[in-house]
Parts: sequence; structure tokens; C-alpha cells
Amino acid sequence: MLAGHDLDSTGAAVERWWRTEQKAFAIARALGGGNRLSLDVLHDLQLILRRMRVKRMEKEFAQLVETLGRRSVGVAAE
Repeated sequence: MLAGHDLDSTGAAVERWWRTEQKAFAIARALGGGNRLSLDVLHDLQLILRRMRVKRMEKEFAQLVETLGRRSVGVAAE
């Protein structure tokens, strides 16, 4: 889902995903259910992306997204 995005736009996308999940969790919690796992994972991803931006790791981020993209395509093909 992050292929073709740079580090800054990925941070914004993850922030939107987190807000959406937070709203969904609030609704699920009001109905007596809900699990915070997706919120925790997205929060951790936000922290990692922020750290990468601070350390100016745009090049490493692009390599990481490319590598993970190739692996997910390989898994889907199996």
C-alpha cells in the first residue's frame, strides 16, 4: 500500500489510517467490542516513520518499501 509514496506522504497516510481506526475502535467499544491491536501497530509505524524522517532516511525508506513489495508479490504468487 505504500509503494510509490515518499517518506512524507507515507507519514500523512498512516496518520489518516490511524484516525480512521481510532474512530472504528470507538464505535466498536461503544457496542461492547473492539481490539486496540491495529491502533497499536499503526502508532508504532508512525513512530518509526517519524524517526526515519528525523534521521533523513528517505533513501533507506524507498529501499525498504521496494524490498517488502517484492516479497509480498512473491508470496501472493505462491
